[in-house]
Amino acid sequence: MRGWREFLPVGLVFATLACYSWVFGGIDGPKLFPAIVWVWLFTLEALVFFPQREEREAELAARDRTWKRLSRDPMTYSVFVFLVLLAFPFFNGVQPTGEPPVPCAPFCADVVHHRGVFLWFLPTLTAALAARHALVGRGKRLLVEMIAWNGAALALFGFLQQWTDAQGPWWIPLKAGTRFFSTFGYPNMAGSFFMLLFAVSCGLWQGRVADSFAVGRREDARALAAARRVPHWIRAHYMLVPALLNLFAALDTLSRAAIMLSAAIGAFWFLYAFLSAFTRHAGASRIRTVVCELAALGALAFGVCTFAPPELRQELSKTSEFEVADRLSGRGSYQPRVAWELFKDHPLFGVGGWGYAHFCTSKMAPGERVYARYAGSANVHNDYLQFLCEHGAVGALLLLVVVCQLLGPVLDGWRGAARRARFSRRASRLPRPRAVYAIPAPTHGVLLGCAAVAVHAFGDCPLRSPAVLCTALVLLACAGGYFRGDEEEED
Repeated sequence: MRGWREFLPVGLVFATLACYSWVFGGIDGPKLFPAIVWVWLFTLEALVFFPQREEREAELAARDRTWKRLSRDPMTYSVFVFLVLLAFPFFNGVQPTGEPPVPCAPFCADVVHHRGVFLWFLPTLTAALAARHALVGRGKRLLVEMIAWNGAALALFGFLQQWTDAQGPWWIPLKAGTRFFSTFGYPNMAGSFFMLLFAVSCGLWQGRVADSFAVGRREDARALAAARRVPHWIRAHYMLVPALLNLFAALDTLSRAAIMLSAAIGAFWFLYAFLSAFTRHAGASRIRTVVCELAALGALAFGVCTFAPPELRQELSKTSEFEVADRLSGRGSYQPRVAWELFKDHPLFGVGGWGYAHFCTSKMAPGERVYARYAGSANVHNDYLQFLCEHGAVGALLLLVVVCQLLGPVLDGWRGAARRARFSRRASRLPRPRAVYAIPAPTHGVLLGCAAVAVHAFGDCPLRSPAVLCTALVLLACAGGYFRGDEEEED
């Protein structure tokens, strides 16, 4: 039996994203600052001194293995350089004359505001490194499931606030007419968060379904004993609970982007489950499965269409393909043009954290400055342009390198799984295309959810919420934990 120390790094990485998600989506810096610094220190300690152990591995050997991987991982150095670039503006703030002491170096307009952005990235990137190196496969799988249930808890918290007529997150009143959901003061950020966890929860559900069918074919005494203790239908379908809660939460945010992307995610998972079940069964069981899945889809669609609140119907009625195209392309909005002009003035290192909000009026036309007093004018509503504007080409390139390095193990595992599926005896049991179904379903969920957030970031600012940013990066770091090599080759 593994002791509590074995799950310490899992709990601390989870504490980082839980802190962001429960403390106003990570946006409220003064309330976040006291807690997130201590969480970051403990997570760093777990990464360096208390990594998880492999089977039959000594603690010192696990620590040595983690240190070697950290020292040889290019992502470690990319993260270090990016954090150094973020820290330099603390010593190079804009002076009363309007110029920083070192004009050609990274700078910021407001040190307090820049500190908030620094506290988004420092714990987030540390948690991603810890999930990548301090956790082994079982720890990564446990963490992904904890993240899905954290979203379900936040969804229930949001429903409770609506039931009690709360006027703001945690019952703290906001300005009249301000929309919010759960702990998020901006519903589009909440919609992106729950949409991501809806995709992940569906992947975990399909993974459990596949595992429940595979247990009977394995010579694994522990798995068979667990299967006898828990009914088959609970073992296979209990992850539908967080999946549905996260779906209804995404719809309840009234974010049109989250609603449309959640519908696309749901369509993908229905097709995935349909083809999986059709291949897994035969004869009368196949017909029964198809009928049950179609009935479940019809019941869900009927329920959403019949019992949808008027606000949801109103949001959907205002959506058109032209509006979606304009939002994704930035046409008809001044913020992308202003951000691009600021980037051209400071192409290497940008204007610092929240620098767009400070300098945007200098690039606005006279008729556009009237919008500067609204809260939404502080963001570009295109995360990629805002990263370019505030962190420059160097910072944006380093962030892109970090994401590509997180995807590396997933792509390697995909290539190996596709090759094994092609030549193994279980190839006939995989639906086509086999290269797609060779990927574990939870990994599909992570990739699909992160891709939906990436699309949403073209037309809004979901990645300006540390809760969304941290959750997406940690999930990418854990996605490779579902590729288990050859142990299931001869199931």
